[in-house]
Amino acid sequence: MRPIWTGAIGFGLVNIPVRLYGATDESTIPFVSLDKHDHARVRYKKVNEQTGKEVAFHDIIKGYEMGKEMIIVDEEDFKKATPEKFDHLAIVQFVKEQEIDARYYEKPYYLQPDKGGERAYTLLRDALKKEKKVAIGPLVFHKREWICMVKAFENILVLHRLRFPEEIRNVGKLMFQVLR
Repeated sequence: MRPIWTGAIGFGLVNIPVRLYGATDESTIPFVSLDKHDHARVRYKKVNEQTGKEVAFHDIIKGYEMGKEMIIVDEEDFKKATPEKFDHLAIVQFVKEQEIDARYYEKPYYLQPDKGGERAYTLLRDALKKEKKVAIGPLVFHKREWICMVKAFENILVLHRLRFPEEIRNVGKLMFQVLR
């Protein structure tokens, strides 16, 4: 298995070089669409909804609909909005795992110490176990900032990608009847 990220976990003066590995496999089957007559693959074209004509890839730009107005976003706008890439998860807080609502958990990853980081990795793992706490901090990965939780699990550290609060839907908007 190859690491998907190589970097470091840091807090205070401690810097632990680590490698990040996916901890789960998706269980979906990657179906493709086929024509039932000759089993040729069916592709989807990008079509202008006003003219009905196909639009070339290089002529497609991105826009964001805000009310009735369309805001055009170009590559320079994306560069300005993209967090600075860095290879460091900065631990900013230690909390009890029970303080984190399960709805925030998004995806788990395994952390393995990289060369020279074995001793500090073991110290962090053991301290988290002893104190019954988890570490929280930001990480920029694939041009997106994640909030992460690092916890001790058996003999390793597991990183959980967490959702941001604005990604959690308000349960008050659901309409359902509770059975008694």
